[in-house]
Amino acid sequence: MRLSSRTRSWLTYSTAILALILGVMRYMQMDALGALVVVVAVFLIAAILELDNRGIRDSEKEDFRRRTTDELPDVLDQLISNSMCPRILYSNWLRPERFKTETLDSESYGALRKFYDSVKTRNEYFSSRHMVDPQHVQKLNRSIIDAFFEICTRVSWLRESIGSGRIDDLRSRIEHTALL
Repeated sequence: MRLSSRTRSWLTYSTAILALILGVMRYMQMDALGALVVVVAVFLIAAILELDNRGIRDSEKEDFRRRTTDELPDVLDQLISNSMCPRILYSNWLRPERFKTETLDSESYGALRKFYDSVKTRNEYFSSRHMVDPQHVQKLNRSIIDAFFEICTRVSWLRESIGSGRIDDLRSRIEHTALL
Protein backbone atom coordinates (compact mmCIF):
# COMPACT_ATOMS: atom_id res chain seq x y z
CA MET A 1 0.00 0.00 0.00
CA ARG A 2 1.37 3.39 -0.99
CA LEU A 3 0.47 6.44 1.08
CA SER A 4 0.42 9.95 -0.28
CA SER A 5 2.96 12.41 1.06
CA ARG A 6 0.14 14.24 2.84
CA THR A 7 -0.99 11.11 4.66
CA ARG A 8 2.60 10.26 5.57
CA SER A 9 3.04 13.77 6.98
CA TRP A 10 -0.09 13.52 9.12
CA LEU A 11 0.91 10.09 10.40
CA THR A 12 4.34 11.42 11.29
CA TYR A 13 2.85 14.38 13.12
CA SER A 14 0.35 12.16 14.93
CA THR A 15 3.06 9.78 16.09
CA ALA A 16 5.20 12.66 17.30
CA ILE A 17 2.23 14.17 19.14
CA LEU A 18 1.40 10.91 20.88
CA ALA A 19 5.01 10.36 21.90
CA LEU A 20 5.23 13.91 23.19
CA ILE A 21 2.00 13.64 25.16
CA LEU A 22 3.02 10.37 26.79
CA GLY A 23 6.45 11.72 27.65
CA VAL A 24 5.15 15.00 29.05
CA MET A 25 2.40 13.34 31.05
CA ARG A 26 4.84 10.90 32.64
CA TYR A 27 7.48 13.49 33.34
CA MET A 28 5.20 16.16 34.72
CA GLN A 29 2.55 13.86 36.11
CA MET A 30 -0.02 16.03 34.37
CA ASP A 31 -3.72 15.87 34.81
CA ALA A 32 -6.09 15.57 31.85
CA LEU A 33 -6.48 19.35 31.38
CA GLY A 34 -2.74 19.91 31.16
CA ALA A 35 -2.42 17.09 28.65
CA LEU A 36 -5.23 18.59 26.60
CA VAL A 37 -3.44 21.95 26.47
CA VAL A 38 -0.26 20.23 25.27
CA VAL A 39 -2.21 18.28 22.63
CA VAL A 40 -3.89 21.41 21.29
CA ALA A 41 -0.60 23.33 21.16
CA VAL A 42 1.20 20.53 19.35
CA PHE A 43 -1.73 20.05 16.98
CA LEU A 44 -1.73 23.75 16.08
CA ILE A 45 1.99 23.68 15.36
CA ALA A 46 1.57 20.55 13.21
CA ALA A 47 -1.34 22.11 11.32
CA ILE A 48 0.67 25.25 10.59
CA LEU A 49 3.62 23.16 9.38
CA GLU A 50 1.35 21.03 7.18
CA LEU A 51 -0.30 24.07 5.61
CA ASP A 52 3.09 25.56 4.86
CA ASN A 53 4.32 22.24 3.46
CA ARG A 54 1.21 21.89 1.29
CA GLY A 55 1.81 25.32 -0.23
CA ILE A 56 5.37 24.35 -1.10
CA ARG A 57 4.24 21.06 -2.69
CA ASP A 58 1.53 22.83 -4.70
CA SER A 59 4.03 25.37 -6.05
CA GLU A 60 6.49 22.55 -6.90
CA LYS A 61 3.75 20.75 -8.82
CA GLU A 62 2.77 23.89 -10.72
CA ASP A 63 6.42 24.57 -11.50
CA PHE A 64 6.83 21.00 -12.79
CA ARG A 65 3.81 21.33 -15.06
CA ARG A 66 4.98 24.71 -16.37
CA ARG A 67 8.47 23.42 -17.08
CA THR A 68 7.04 20.36 -18.81
CA THR A 69 4.94 22.62 -21.00
CA ASP A 70 8.07 24.57 -21.96
CA GLU A 71 10.30 21.54 -22.38
CA LEU A 72 8.18 19.46 -24.78
CA PRO A 73 8.31 21.93 -27.69
CA ASP A 74 12.00 22.58 -26.93
CA VAL A 75 12.75 18.90 -27.48
CA LEU A 76 11.05 19.03 -30.85
CA ASP A 77 12.91 22.25 -31.69
CA GLN A 78 16.18 20.41 -31.08
CA LEU A 79 15.09 17.65 -33.47
CA ILE A 80 13.93 20.11 -36.11
CA SER A 81 17.18 22.09 -35.90
CA ASN A 82 19.34 18.99 -36.30
CA SER A 83 17.71 15.62 -36.84
CA MET A 84 21.08 13.93 -36.31
CA CYS A 85 22.01 15.77 -33.11
CA PRO A 86 23.69 13.22 -30.87
CA ARG A 87 21.93 14.24 -27.66
CA ILE A 88 18.54 15.79 -26.99
CA LEU A 89 18.67 17.79 -23.81
CA TYR A 90 15.92 17.69 -21.23
CA SER A 91 15.94 18.03 -17.48
CA ASN A 92 12.43 18.39 -16.11
CA TRP A 93 11.48 14.73 -16.48
CA LEU A 94 14.48 13.66 -14.41
CA ARG A 95 12.49 14.25 -11.21
CA PRO A 96 11.82 11.20 -8.99
CA GLU A 97 9.12 8.82 -10.27
CA ARG A 98 7.08 9.17 -7.10
CA PHE A 99 6.89 12.95 -7.54
CA LYS A 100 5.74 12.56 -11.16
CA THR A 101 3.07 9.99 -10.31
CA GLU A 102 1.76 12.15 -7.45
CA THR A 103 1.78 15.29 -9.60
CA LEU A 104 0.23 13.95 -12.81
CA ASP A 105 -2.96 12.03 -13.47
CA SER A 106 -2.46 8.59 -15.01
CA GLU A 107 -3.33 9.75 -18.55
CA SER A 108 -0.80 12.60 -18.46
CA TYR A 109 1.85 10.46 -16.81
CA GLY A 110 1.47 7.64 -19.36
CA ALA A 111 1.66 9.94 -22.36
CA LEU A 112 4.60 11.93 -21.00
CA ARG A 113 6.44 8.77 -19.97
CA LYS A 114 6.11 7.41 -23.51
CA PHE A 115 7.50 10.68 -24.93
CA TYR A 116 10.46 10.88 -22.57
CA ASP A 117 11.20 7.16 -22.94
CA SER A 118 11.44 7.76 -26.70
CA VAL A 119 13.88 10.62 -26.13
CA LYS A 120 15.91 8.50 -23.71
CA THR A 121 16.03 5.58 -26.17
CA ARG A 122 17.28 7.91 -28.91
CA ASN A 123 19.94 9.41 -26.64
CA GLU A 124 21.10 5.94 -25.60
CA TYR A 125 21.32 4.87 -29.25
CA PHE A 126 23.65 7.75 -30.06
CA SER A 127 25.77 7.31 -26.94
CA SER A 128 26.36 3.62 -27.61
CA ARG A 129 27.63 3.97 -31.21
CA HIS A 130 30.35 5.68 -33.19
CA MET A 131 28.49 5.16 -36.45
CA VAL A 132 24.72 5.51 -36.66
CA ASP A 133 22.22 4.22 -39.17
CA PRO A 134 20.28 7.24 -40.54
CA GLN A 135 17.19 5.11 -41.14
CA HIS A 136 17.19 3.92 -37.55
CA VAL A 137 17.67 7.48 -36.31
CA GLN A 138 14.71 8.48 -38.50
CA LYS A 139 12.56 5.84 -36.74
CA LEU A 140 13.69 7.06 -33.33
CA ASN A 141 12.93 10.67 -34.30
CA ARG A 142 9.54 9.61 -35.59
CA SER A 143 8.68 7.89 -32.31
CA ILE A 144 9.42 11.14 -30.43
CA ILE A 145 7.31 13.17 -32.84
CA ASP A 146 4.42 10.68 -32.67
CA ALA A 147 4.57 10.67 -28.87
CA PHE A 148 4.49 14.48 -28.83
CA PHE A 149 1.39 14.70 -31.00
CA GLU A 150 -0.24 11.91 -28.99
CA ILE A 151 0.29 14.07 -25.89
CA CYS A 152 -1.29 17.00 -27.71
CA THR A 153 -4.31 14.81 -28.47
CA ARG A 154 -4.70 13.05 -25.11
CA VAL A 155 -3.58 15.60 -22.50
CA SER A 156 -5.80 18.66 -22.61
CA TRP A 157 -3.95 20.77 -20.01
CA LEU A 158 -0.69 20.41 -21.96
CA ARG A 159 -2.36 21.08 -25.31
CA GLU A 160 -3.95 24.22 -23.91
CA SER A 161 -0.74 25.35 -22.21
CA ILE A 162 1.41 24.86 -25.31
CA GLY A 163 -1.24 26.45 -27.50
CA SER A 164 -2.60 25.47 -30.87
CA GLY A 165 -0.48 28.09 -32.64
CA ARG A 166 2.75 26.63 -31.28
CA ILE A 167 1.61 23.08 -32.04
CA ASP A 168 0.65 24.03 -35.61
CA ASP A 169 4.02 25.79 -36.04
CA LEU A 170 5.88 22.69 -34.88
CA ARG A 171 3.81 20.47 -37.19
CA SER A 172 4.52 22.76 -40.14
CA ARG A 173 8.24 22.91 -39.43
CA ILE A 174 8.39 19.13 -39.07
CA GLU A 175 6.62 18.69 -42.41
CA HIS A 176 9.21 20.94 -44.09
CA THR A 177 12.16 18.95 -42.77
CA ALA A 178 13.33 15.46 -43.44
CA LEU A 179 11.78 14.26 -40.17
CA LEU A 180 8.58 12.96 -41.80
